[in-house]
This record gives sequence, C-alpha cells and structure tokens, in this order.
Amino acid sequence: KYIIPLFFSIIKELRKEDYDIVISSTQHPLYAKFVYILKPFFKYKLAYVNEVWEYHNVKHNIFSKLYEKLSLHILKKADFVLNEGIRSNNFAIQNGIPEKNCHIWPMASTDMKTKKLKSTPDLEKVFNTKEKHINYAYIGRLTEPKGAKDLFNAFELLDTEHQNKSNLYIIGRGPLSEELKKRAIQYSNVKILDWVNSSNLPYIYSQLDFFVLASHFDGFSTVSCEAASMSLPLILTDKVGAVPDLICNNNGFVVPTKNPQELANAITKMIDLTEQERKEMGKISRINFEKCASIQININTLYNICHD
Repeated sequence: KYIIPLFFSIIKELRKEDYDIVISSTQHPLYAKFVYILKPFFKYKLAYVNEVWEYHNVKHNIFSKLYEKLSLHILKKADFVLNEGIRSNNFAIQNGIPEKNCHIWPMASTDMKTKKLKSTPDLEKVFNTKEKHINYAYIGRLTEPKGAKDLFNAFELLDTEHQNKSNLYIIGRGPLSEELKKRAIQYSNVKILDWVNSSNLPYIYSQLDFFVLASHFDGFSTVSCEAASMSLPLILTDKVGAVPDLICNNNGFVVPTKNPQELANAITKMIDLTEQERKEMGKISRINFEKCASIQININTLYNICHD
C-alpha cells in the first residue's frame, strides 16, 4: 500500500523541479530501478548509494543471491556510485563498477564532540560510582545480529580481576532485553539500560574508556563513528563495514564475529592498557573519524560530482 503512492510522489517531485542529480539506494531495488527507468524522461544523472551490508548478509539463500545480482546490475547503470566506506568501494570495483564512477560516501555520523554534554540524575547515578572503574559499552538494538549476547558472554569469560576492574554498559532495547537484564542481576558492574534520549549520548560517550561493537554484520556502523568522534578506542568485529575506515594506526582491535573468547581477549588487552595509552588510541580514533566518517566528506563528494 506504500509503494504505488511513493512512486507517484517521486514522479510528481521530478516534474516539479529540474534536478541535475538524483540519489537513490540499492537497499530497495524496486525504488532504485524506478528512478533508473525515469532517468531518460527527466534527463538527470543518477547516483546510487552502495551499502556494503547487502553483500555480507548472514542469510546466503537464493533470494539474497538474486537481490545481490539485481543490486550489482543497478549499480553498473549509475553515473555515480556512492560507496559507504573503503570496504564497499573495493567491493564495487572488484565487481565491475568503473573506478571513475566510484566515490567514498560514508554513513556520515554526528560529531558528538560538538554537542553539549546533557545528563540526567538517573544517568549520573549509573555512571558516578565510588570506585574508579574502566567503563565500556555497546549502544544499539539488543538483538542476536548486533552481538549484544556475545558481548555479555565475553564479559563472563573475563577473569575475576578484569571483571572487577571494569563496568559494562549495554544500552538499548530489543528481543534480548529481558534475558540480558535477568543475567545482569548477579553482577554489580553490568548495567542494562533502556533507550536514552539522543541528546544524552555525548554525555554517555564521555563517561566511557572504550567502545565495543560485536555485530555479526553492519553496513558502516553509526555508533562506532560516534564513539570515534568522541576520541574512544574501538573494539569491532570483522563484519563491521567501517573497520578499514575507523581502525588503523593502532587505535583499537578487530576480532572475529560470533567469537566471545576472542572478544574477551581484546577487552582484557584494552583494560590492561594504561589510561594514557587509551587516550592516545582515542586521539587516533578522532583523526580517523575526521578523515573517513565526517559529514564534510559527503559534502566534498557531492560538490565533486555536481561539477563533474
């Protein structure tokens, strides 16, 4: 019931304005194909956003393979392909997209460092503990594919010394919420928090010593970019699309997906670092964010293709 009205609204918009470039996404092949079909009638150039997660989906069945083939076919018809990061860009070139048509277009994230640190009494109570601990967190949906359970399992694999030195914050909602809350009851230093207001996120990041994302697959990862913008060291799984962009020059660890033991080993290494060592890693994260994931990159890309 939504597709047909959307198609008509697209036509209405294209008739109203004389657009030079139309940007679409292969995430929805029907929409992408539709703007391709309309291209000769309205004489615009076509740019497609290429989201790497489409090609690293956990379900490799006949439908996902057909979806991948359709997406690649559409990408090859574009005037420009806007790839979400290095991994996505490499994939496009390796699969026959002309390099001259490929541009880096990261899932640009909010620069959290430019935002005010807004807290609440409840958040301050959670983070302001009497003893100094090393704080780390995951922020997002509490689902299996996002690796929330893997992160909790990794915490339980830490030895007693490293458990006692640290606080784990799992922030979000989802199908695993109740299960994780029940498991967390036995630990004083594991906190499962419901969704917080987005205006409170800069404060939360500011209370962390490092950030962890144990996702089974992730197109680029907004939260990892936000954490990097706040100068935090990162621990990411190898299926996070932003790994080549965000983790380089020794600012974090990359671990195999669905492997709580390797995740626990990386967390242990991060806890064993000195505060100054983690701060130095965080500075590199900030530099990587500015180079690879800031909104300025997208602005520059748009400027370049508009003047091509």
